[in-house]
Amino acid sequence: MLTQTVKDLVKDFQTVRQEFLREQEELMRQLKSGTQEERNIVRERLKERLNEWRELQKQHLKDLRDQLGDIRDRIPVINDVLEAGRPEGRGR
Repeated sequence: MLTQTVKDLVKDFQTVRQEFLREQEELMRQLKSGTQEERNIVRERLKERLNEWRELQKQHLKDLRDQLGDIRDRIPVINDVLEAGRPEGRGR
């Protein structure tokens, strides 16, 4: 079912988000307690993780937009509702 697919995408996103936050917390602890060399390594890892997170977000947004397209194709009447809920000036 389509709505289950969307729910699964959101659930997967939340799981990845929680994992990301846990790892960030651990890296921040290491940053506070490490030597200068260790802190430099941790800073690089923080940058890498942030870039990975951004890419993951882009992919999840793309997947959700694709699902929205599928919903619009399956239920054409919903387009009017979706368009009515769109704030003016945000048309993409």
